[in-house]
Amino acid sequence: MPGRTHTRMRTLAASGAFLVLALSAALRPTPAAAFLVGGGWTRADVGLDAEGDGVWLSAGSDLAWSHPFLFVRATVDYVQKKGSHPIAFSDPVDGFITEDASVTLHVVEPTLLFGARAAALPLQPGVYLGGSVGLKVKESWSEFPGIPSEEFGYKDTDLVFHLGAQFAAGPALIDVRWSRSLVGQLLFDNRDLPLYQPEKAADTGDVRQPEEGFDTEVVRVGVLLGF
Repeated sequence: MPGRTHTRMRTLAASGAFLVLALSAALRPTPAAAFLVGGGWTRADVGLDAEGDGVWLSAGSDLAWSHPFLFVRATVDYVQKKGSHPIAFSDPVDGFITEDASVTLHVVEPTLLFGARAAALPLQPGVYLGGSVGLKVKESWSEFPGIPSEEFGYKDTDLVFHLGAQFAAGPALIDVRWSRSLVGQLLFDNRDLPLYQPEKAADTGDVRQPEEGFDTEVVRVGVLLGF
């Protein structure tokens, strides 16, 4: 049956060629996405008694070879991470007082995200995950008179895991994200404090006690605009 065999071979060859063309069309790189800028609100847990609200700013774009349904996004983000903790102070006027010491961490995060989106659906919902390097550029503590009973600090560098979702509304992307440090960040610096008495930690009632090496967490919500 040479004729039938040749026909079958031609059919297989045509099918293979069609499959190659279909895959090539489906995986063809898309043009680079518009430049994305935006920002929003953060809610951070930095390992102290109370969480804090801050802001985040972002600039970046999808890489040029992203697929219509898949994307790789590179951004540089500025993230505020805030928190507070009640600390006893030796005040020269009022004696021993307890006040909330608050901290703001100013962090720059070069970030790389990998995601998928349903481009054919309304709002084009998408999900993504990725990572970043956290570079602390400043650590700001509130100031109180007198000597504190405890002091805390944070590392200068971090590795951060990101998990988020996005929704498109015209040129805007609504971004909702959770991130967590992969390297313990909270440090204790109580060696030279004459008032430091760790055995009194149980006397603080419902106050959550800090844990050295705590992995900071951030929830952020905001909007990115494409230009």
